[in-house]
Amino acid sequence: IKENTDINKVLEGIGHDLREALADASPKDSGFLMRNIDYVVKEGGIIRFTFPDYAKFLEYGTGLYGELGPKEVIRPKTKKVLKFKINGEDIFVKYVKGMTPRPFIRPTLHQKLKGIVTKNFK
Repeated sequence: IKENTDINKVLEGIGHDLREALADASPKDSGFLMRNIDYVVKEGGIIRFTFPDYAKFLEYGTGLYGELGPKEVIRPKTKKVLKFKINGEDIFVKYVKGMTPRPFIRPTLHQKLKGIVTKNFK
């Protein structure tokens, strides 16, 4: 039982430290993403992270610039134009090219994970 408790402490430490590293690396436009990265340690030693749905669009980009899916402009599906706000002003356009990737998950894993795991196992 002590062995199981020790590994859970290590996994909780890894989860906490990795969550902090991901929050530090995340885009901070409103702070929502940073505040809503979470994790849970599951049976069998798995740490499961959750992110707001839009994190995947930041990580991989969209439209012509997206790393996943079709490389095409983004057009409205049910209306004649897309509508969004910039600086409180309503903007109407027939299409957008998309958004370039702003990865923060993969770089954090590549740069920080090994050190976080090593620290928590010591």
